[in-house]
Amino acid sequence: MFGIGPSELFIIAIVLIIFIKPEDVPLLLRKVGQMYGQFSQLYRAAAREINEIQQIVPTNMHMPRLDDVSTAPAPSEEKQQLESERN
Repeated sequence: MFGIGPSELFIIAIVLIIFIKPEDVPLLLRKVGQMYGQFSQLYRAAAREINEIQQIVPTNMHMPRLDDVSTAPAPSEEKQQLESERN
């Protein structure tokens, strides 16, 4: 999943042994597991929300892209255009 191979796991184990007391390793691993579980739950919830939004929003609806926004007139120019069209 993360592309971690045996050599990377070995290096992580060595770092844990050097910097963390052996009696603290199980607590650390438990906390990392809990954080991973919370991250997974948040990821799944976000994916569900995105899927729901995709089902609600029509697929043929034009969504502004970044290049559309950069070429759009500035608000003051747009206001001047509207005023000139009224007159």
